[in-house]
Amino acid sequence: MRVKARYGMVWFSILPLIALAWLGCGGPVQETTNTVQRMDVAQFDHMISTQDFSGLVVVFASWCPPCREELPAIARLYRNDLPQGTQIVAISLDEGDTKTVQRLVNELKLPFPTYHVGMPAAAHYKIVGVPTLMLVDRGRILEKTPGQQSPSQLAAKMKKLKRPVS
Repeated sequence: MRVKARYGMVWFSILPLIALAWLGCGGPVQETTNTVQRMDVAQFDHMISTQDFSGLVVVFASWCPPCREELPAIARLYRNDLPQGTQIVAISLDEGDTKTVQRLVNELKLPFPTYHVGMPAAAHYKIVGVPTLMLVDRGRILEKTPGQQSPSQLAAKMKKLKRPVS
């Protein structure tokens, strides 16, 4: 009887460690309505190069602490202050599958479209670090700003694109 009790105590004390290890390894990806889409650089470039695209392209990586700090401010801008006719989309430079990026999108509740493009995007757009914001107006990249931006800097960038509704 004592042997069973001892094994029960051992199992009971190990179970939380197993759960923490499983969660630390990512665990299952929770369902979300904002599904990360895999896209190659040519597809993404075509999407933002059309006359219909004006807005911010957020370049990030899930392992980047400044990106994790900046993304919630961008989400607030998207939800509350997005000028009419502008968009916000994000591309991840993460390698591998979309699971890591999807976890971040779920964790931060990011509402804007997010694409898993990978490191080829860094070379194509000459990205020197993350986070980087690309301001795009009617399909043309006007500027690239590396480094974390404050909420007021983000709003100022979007105002550059604000134009009267026709």
